[in-house]
Amino acid sequence: RIVMDFTAFNWRWITEQQGKYKWGPLTSNLLLVGMDGVTTPVHYDEQQNFFAQIYGYKRFLLFDPSMFDSLYPYPVYHPHDRQSQVDFENPDFERFPKLRELRGQEAILGPGDVLYLPVYWWHQVESVPHHGMTVSVNFWYKSGP
Repeated sequence: RIVMDFTAFNWRWITEQQGKYKWGPLTSNLLLVGMDGVTTPVHYDEQQNFFAQIYGYKRFLLFDPSMFDSLYPYPVYHPHDRQSQVDFENPDFERFPKLRELRGQEAILGPGDVLYLPVYWWHQVESVPHHGMTVSVNFWYKSGP
């Protein structure tokens, strides 16, 4: 089933978007194979990102760059640079009071779905619990001139 989902994906569409929006070159791809319930903490990317879901289901929490102060990023050059210090499973509102102002969106991706993550948008990614393993592919592009 995974092979069928992978080969059925519309790979040409991804390339067409690069030209349409005049982005720079594709800088990297990442094949992600995840287990049930795995979470990638809240972070942002410094490039345009297409996240393609091939198999299984992923849940995204998405936050506009204007939410920067409410997410309490680690300092620049910290080992977790570009990540939030906030633990969404156990939020500490005394330590992070602006967290109460945080507003975002949720998206659930299934096989064949693609989510565009603009540069600097914060996101947390979770393999949806009780739905088994997941397979995803990221496409990172330099921003246009």
